[in-house]
Amino acid sequence: MSFDPVSHGAFSCVWGNNPATDLALPEIERDTTTENIIFEKLDRWIWSLEHDKPPKMDEVAKPKLALEALAKIYGASQAGLPTIEFPAKFEHPLRRIALLQGKVAECKAEIDTYEKEIEAHSVRIAEIMKEHEHGILNTTTDKLLIDFVTRTTRRPDSAKLKELYPTAYADVLKTTQSRKVKVRVEPV
Repeated sequence: MSFDPVSHGAFSCVWGNNPATDLALPEIERDTTTENIIFEKLDRWIWSLEHDKPPKMDEVAKPKLALEALAKIYGASQAGLPTIEFPAKFEHPLRRIALLQGKVAECKAEIDTYEKEIEAHSVRIAEIMKEHEHGILNTTTDKLLIDFVTRTTRRPDSAKLKELYPTAYADVLKTTQSRKVKVRVEPV
């Protein structure tokens, strides 16, 4: 007896009380190429579990998740361990990291410059607004909407809490750890 694989499937979803308008019956056509990719990755994952080999993190679609997982797997860094010597094949990604980190620093400096300029221009606007939250400037082509709204947040004053209730302060301290790859280029 031969097995004939199903090439189509269907499912239903009801979200209300009226089947005429609140019912979906989408059809799914079998995609054997995608199916093979999924099963191949599943086989590799099962093999890695059976052989105690963690999957390669550089294959994870979201690098941030991979970095978080690696931090959980390996834990905190340990001072005093010897420096790792990287092979030459890592030169390109390491140089790219250093370059991008430099660009991020430049962008942050540029943002700081823009924010200072915004603050300088905002002083006169704030003087005009006084207690008002919203303003408007109508032009022939558009209008400029100005907001100068007070936002109130409430959070504990950690210095006062530490002073008045040092034991409670110590009990509620939350320790967080993070590790970030940083690359510096130094001339030899």
